Amino acid sequence: MQVITAPITEDFQTNEANQAKILTQLQMDKTIIVLTCDGCYDLEEKRDENGLYTADNYVFAGVFDDLTKKYPDNENVDEKGYHFYGEALKSALKWEEMPDNIILSMRKPIKSLGGDFKDMEKNYKIAKEVLDQIMADNENK
Repeated sequence: MQVITAPITEDFQTNEANQAKILTQLQMDKTIIVLTCDGCYDLEEKRDENGLYTADNYVFAGVFDDLTKKYPDNENVDEKGYHFYGEALKSALKWEEMPDNIILSMRKPIKSLGGDFKDMEKNYKIAKEVLDQIMADNENK
């Protein structure tokens, strides 16, 4: 597993660089699980009054799988993904400063530039097993 950090900051150039980092990773068939903060991204494009994209949030329109279809009875799942609450993830990741509004989202398998659909589908199945275990561990604490 590789962790890529790309925080939204007050600095426009840093945001541009971080968005490029994210877009690069989204071209790879191994990038399935994405951890974000709730409120850091939108499922729909945001534009200003001139029709230009706003830079305050990342836009992942059409990128993530709607986990409510796979986990309809889980109250911690919404259209963005699986929401972590409490201390379980902080403890597991040894990340004491972790915000309380972390969402685990999963990319839909696609034919990416860095791989093919079958490879991404295989990686998705592995990532789903990881998510299932995380959910079980988190809900048993």
